[in-house]
Amino acid sequence: MAKRTKLFVNKGETKWIEVERLQSGTYGLMDENLSGHIHPGLAFSSWDDEVQCTHPDSCEMVLFDVSRHLQWNNVVMNLDSNEFHVNSLARLLEALAHVTFEAWDSHRI
Repeated sequence: MAKRTKLFVNKGETKWIEVERLQSGTYGLMDENLSGHIHPGLAFSSWDDEVQCTHPDSCEMVLFDVSRHLQWNNVVMNLDSNEFHVNSLARLLEALAHVTFEAWDSHRI
């Protein structure tokens, strides 16, 4: 079994996500304590000016101002596939400092 790593998210909170290296350059979201149930119950509720929403026309973005697809520099964060495309955990941790997660129910759309 591959090693999982717990990363604390949402500055100043005790919330975390747990990731596992799936292959070179890809980490999977395996667990979290933000939504109260297993993903895909997550979205990004805010991000700073260094981060781009890569799906600005999505229903989530247009109707609720949340996203499931962001990119910071060369780090691609995709909550639909529960994957982070990044070359290292250190770089992923850097990227996560620029975003805020929230529990998300896709049935709201």
